[in-house]
Formats: sequence, C-alpha cells, structure tokens
Amino acid sequence: MKKHWKLLSALTLATLLATACGSNEVEKKVGGSDQTGYETPSENTDKETVSEDLVSTDIQFSDGYYTFTLKNETDKDLELTFSSSQEYEYHIKDSQGNIIYTYSMDKMFMQQIVEKTLAPGETYTMNVDVDILSSLQAETYTLEIWSMADKAQDVKTEIEFTLEEVATSLEGTYVGQIDNNSVEIKDSNGNPKAYRLTGITNEFISSLEAEDTVIYSYYKKNGQLFLTMIHGELQ
Repeated sequence: MKKHWKLLSALTLATLLATACGSNEVEKKVGGSDQTGYETPSENTDKETVSEDLVSTDIQFSDGYYTFTLKNETDKDLELTFSSSQEYEYHIKDSQGNIIYTYSMDKMFMQQIVEKTLAPGETYTMNVDVDILSSLQAETYTLEIWSMADKAQDVKTEIEFTLEEVATSLEGTYVGQIDNNSVEIKDSNGNPKAYRLTGITNEFISSLEAEDTVIYSYYKKNGQLFLTMIHGELQ
C-alpha cells in the first residue's frame, strides 16, 4: 500500500507540473512605455536596418484624421516585421520641445509577429490615433511619428500643428447631420455651428435625434471645429 501511494503521489506531481508549464503557453499582452511601447521576445540580428535611403515617410492631416505612410524607395521587395500589434509610435511635443504625450504610455499591445512586404514603390498607410488632442491646451505642437517595424525605428517624420481652441464637456442642442462627415450643434446660447466628425464620434451620431440635449467636446484647427466627444445628456 505504501509503495502504491508513493507512485500515485509522483504521478500527481508530474501532472501538476505539466499543467503549470502548459498554462504559460498563451498569447501575451505587452504594455507600452515611454521608450518603445512594446517588447520583443528576441532580436533578429540578421535583418538589414531600414534607413531613410530604403523607405520614405509621410504624415498628412485631413478631416480630423492623421495618416502615416511608408514607401519602399528601392528596386526590390522590402520586408517589414512587427513584433507586436503596435505599428507606429509617436510623441507630441509642446512649443518648447518638451514631450507631453507618448502614444504607447497608456495602452496595451498584443505580442505577435506580423510581416508585411512592400513591393518597389509600394506604400503602406496607417490611420493614426490622435484622440488625445481634445485634452490639450490651445497652443502649437509637434507630432513626431515613426514605424515600430524591427530595425526601422530611426525612420521618423514630424508635422507641426496649432490648436486654436479647445473646449470640453459643453452642453448644447443637437440639430442633425449636415453630411456624412459633419454635424450641426447649437451651443448654450442657441448659436448653430458645424463640427467635423472624428474617430469614435461617428458611432454615437446614429443614436441622436434632432433637438436632443447633448454633451460634447471639440478642438479648432485650421479654422475648422472637430468634434471629439458627443453623447446624450445623462438622465
């Protein structure tokens, strides 16, 4: 009986160890940081550094959206390898050059290997999440952005922008959509104004009806008002 018990105990311990080891084989989430925003399980030292001679960059602002584009400037295929779901990183700097926001600092990214191949002359465009603009002050800033592809972090570009006005948590009256990209809202004084839709605001418009009281936020840039938050008044 005693030998049987020892054998059973050994088998139970082996099973527990196998289960514990197996539980580690899951997809990991990677936290952001001010430096990289992601971690790589290992560095591939065989890959060629992606320099500005191989790929050019461009950043554009249109209708409240920023886009970041990479273009293969060589005569052969260019391999880009990402070690997480984060495809780009950026800093926002104030007029004094101080970094006031880093994209990855408040986000989590999935650890995964993603490879993209750009043919000669081909471009790859990414939509850039800049919802943070509504929490800044009216001032001139610089957006510096770069790719998070392995060995491509030194390929950077930047654009300067000025927020002429920023307002948050205002109360107004929803008038309706002007077109697919803009809506009209009356402010607390009854003055109607047109606002461009940005990011997540598109998702809430369909739930609103004319004359609804709404809470909204916006920023003014290049003479246009960009809506960054809107929802019906809480009952």
